[in-house]
Amino acid sequence: EEVASLIQYQNTADEPDFTVRTITFTANDGLLESQEYTTTVNLLPVNDPPRLQIELDIGNMAPVIIAPQDPFIFVEGSPFVHLTGVTVSDQFTSKFPLRLITVLITNPFDLLNDILSAQPYGNLNVEFANFTLTIDGHGSIGDFQRVLSTLRYTNLAKGPDTTPRIVEIIAQDENFESDPMSVLVDIKLQDRRPIVDLNGPGVPGTDVVVTYIEGNGSQSILDQFPLSLSNRRSNVLLNIEITLTNPSNMSLELLDVDITVNGSNITAEYDNITGALELLGEAPVAEYEAVLRTLTYELVDNTSSYEPRLITIVAFDGNQFSLEAVSMVTFDSVNDPPLFDLNGDGFGYNFVTDFTENGPPVALTDVNMTLFDVDNTSLSSLTVT
Repeated sequence: EEVASLIQYQNTADEPDFTVRTITFTANDGLLESQEYTTTVNLLPVNDPPRLQIELDIGNMAPVIIAPQDPFIFVEGSPFVHLTGVTVSDQFTSKFPLRLITVLITNPFDLLNDILSAQPYGNLNVEFANFTLTIDGHGSIGDFQRVLSTLRYTNLAKGPDTTPRIVEIIAQDENFESDPMSVLVDIKLQDRRPIVDLNGPGVPGTDVVVTYIEGNGSQSILDQFPLSLSNRRSNVLLNIEITLTNPSNMSLELLDVDITVNGSNITAEYDNITGALELLGEAPVAEYEAVLRTLTYELVDNTSSYEPRLITIVAFDGNQFSLEAVSMVTFDSVNDPPLFDLNGDGFGYNFVTDFTENGPPVALTDVNMTLFDVDNTSLSSLTVT
């Protein structure tokens, strides 16, 4: 009897079948069995809340981050790139106030040189550590948006890794977390080639024009200009190549420098076939500049063409070549006097002959004598005294 009184019925199905349940009891004393007795169980429905709708509402309660799809561009050496257009919203912020925004550089290839920053506002704090910027504290969603609108990325590396950086942004309120949103930051390197500026940094362009006076021997072609060399990558150069690109007669045109100036250890090699003068050796930019200032040009034959010569100059730092700088050499010709060669193929220019008393006239020049003028094809007079 006590055991029978403890028997219970329960149904754990979320949505049970509501058909009436009939439970039968019988007892047996070892010889005879009782008749059947029944308990009827009526299942009563309960009006459950729509749980699916509740779950959807919970999902909609999370903050939302919206970020631009186009990548931002950070240029090496610039102060920063402003990550504009990132917004945060939360339609249930009155019930679940925003408390935290995290901004993470997921691939900081330059480690401590990859940096995020933002300006604090009101009661909101901003901290950056371990490649993560946190914006936290008590403030309105407008306050969080104001701080987020100042988000910046910078890279302090010299020659940074150019892999685009992925910056992930997540917002959290007191109960929920937004889906992560990401922005891309492309890294663009500066043009860090050496610079050869023959006319100086204060004048547009890098080229110069110089006049060579015929017959004056070796003449400086750069020292009169405020030329400058620079290298943004380092303070050294490995070589400078100076080339006479359009000689009239290579064997009669010379380029030269004074490599001993200021105690320089730079060496020079000149190829009179190609017209290339190469300055060699790892040395400070200032030493190369001092040697380059001593560059001279010489035309040793006045019969060569007077077409302007182009002398190109290119510097190399071991990584990149500079752009080409050009010194154009024009010519100021001098009116040379006519020249006699009275003895033709003989040594010297004068002629010696014998006249016999009472003899016939004798020639006063060799049969192969020459008379020429490098400046003119005609003469105005000839005088014999």
